[in-house]
Amino acid sequence: MYKSSGNLQEIINGLPIPVLLIDKSVQIISANNEATQYFNSNLVGNSLFLLFRQPEVLNSISNSFSEGVVKVATVNQSQSEIDITLKLMFNPVVLNEKGEKGLLISLVDETIRGSAEEMRRDFVANVSHELKTPLTSLSGFIETLKNESWEDQVTRHRFLEIMEKEADQMTSLVRDLLSLSKAEVIEGTKPSSEVNLCEVLDLAKNALRPLSKKYNTVINLKGLEQEIFVCGDNDQLIQVFRNLFENSLKYGAKNSSVEVYSTEMVNEQNSGHTLLRIDIRDYGKGFDPVHVSRLTERFYRIDKHRSQEVGGTGLGLAIVKHILNRHHGRLEIESEIGKGSVFSVILPKINQG
Repeated sequence: MYKSSGNLQEIINGLPIPVLLIDKSVQIISANNEATQYFNSNLVGNSLFLLFRQPEVLNSISNSFSEGVVKVATVNQSQSEIDITLKLMFNPVVLNEKGEKGLLISLVDETIRGSAEEMRRDFVANVSHELKTPLTSLSGFIETLKNESWEDQVTRHRFLEIMEKEADQMTSLVRDLLSLSKAEVIEGTKPSSEVNLCEVLDLAKNALRPLSKKYNTVINLKGLEQEIFVCGDNDQLIQVFRNLFENSLKYGAKNSSVEVYSTEMVNEQNSGHTLLRIDIRDYGKGFDPVHVSRLTERFYRIDKHRSQEVGGTGLGLAIVKHILNRHHGRLEIESEIGKGSVFSVILPKINQG
């Protein structure tokens, strides 16, 4: 087995991506920690062909050795039942003082890039679709109002009410798109302020008094009168609970109540810290639990007609998810048809004293 030079080995170990070094016999003579972790195996001493058998890889190896230039190959393979796309760059190097040649192989996982591009396309398509319907409706009514003699004030007023509703829906969509964008931009920045969660819940509740009155539904905060502190962004946490309260009012039972209560949990990852769980229970129709895993996806709706009827944009829970990610928290959802739903926010609690 060839021994690579110390300098080359130091370079390999310092690179932030998986890197392999092979000799003329295509045997792996060195691998950095990232490569070992990526393949979950000790690779040194094995043939590269155990990892890659694609013709494009074989051709790139042969051409890089013979021509002494960098070659690139892209391969698709399955790893842990997941389809991945890898870009391999083969860079000729001299292994030792004897002039023996090898190839430095760097691996770039492009699966995430491809997924991100697909998500971007889907997002643009979804936004376009969401805007197209109200815009088409508005255009139709405007054209009708321009071309008709409107002596029938009742019909004219009804048309204007529909136009107002469609404009409000687009305004809500733009507002939520901006909120989602902001939540994603600052998601990696952990907030550092102490926030009294009881005040946050009270403010979110009071902001929805008109909606609560419309559905004749009361939001009851149980055992949340004292001070409970979490580390967070006050405005964002108000938005989280406002979105969740709004969902419970709109999709829960009318002439009923929304119950909000808290419990403390042991943090299994850090026994020295406590988690706070805020449960928001409604008594609506509930839904099939099969939907739970997708509810925080952008524009995902269980009942699209019902969502549009109550003015939903399909972005509220996506915004909640990103805000809670920033706060090192999470959202849990439980529901049963005919028995309502429970949306639970779990956040790290600041231990007082």
